[in-house]
Amino acid sequence: MGEKKLHLLFEHASGFGIFKIREFEEENMFMAEVEECIRDFSRFSAIASHVAFSPFKTAQAALVNLNSVTEGVLADDLKNFLSTLGIKNLVLGVAEPKLGAAISEVFPKIKIRIGPVINEITRGIRTHFHKMVAKRNLALDMPILDPKSSSMLIVQIT
Repeated sequence: MGEKKLHLLFEHASGFGIFKIREFEEENMFMAEVEECIRDFSRFSAIASHVAFSPFKTAQAALVNLNSVTEGVLADDLKNFLSTLGIKNLVLGVAEPKLGAAISEVFPKIKIRIGPVINEITRGIRTHFHKMVAKRNLALDMPILDPKSSSMLIVQIT
């Protein structure tokens, strides 16, 4: 691959994150390395590093944004977050192909990347998300569904 500035968009219940992915030449070899490192945070953190985070302001905003992601719609919060990034020469890995298409329509300078290696890196980020965010000393106000009701609770994770 050898593309510069590969980043990955990660959707989480608490907000949107951007992760910088280490450059690699051969996708198949990198895929094997990601699969091998995914269980070990110290090894995986050499592959992906947390760059930016945009928390959802309310539980309702989280619901709207995550529904938009699954429908392949570029929500205003994500659009605003992406517009704050330096989009020059940015290659953005996106797990949802329809969302990738919606992003490229609005931001034609962002090259969208989808595929198995992006999905595997996303899986690794999902596994280690809280450690990666904690490494940058961010506190998340993460909405968590209360099992006894349909309301959302706000739990601060530090």
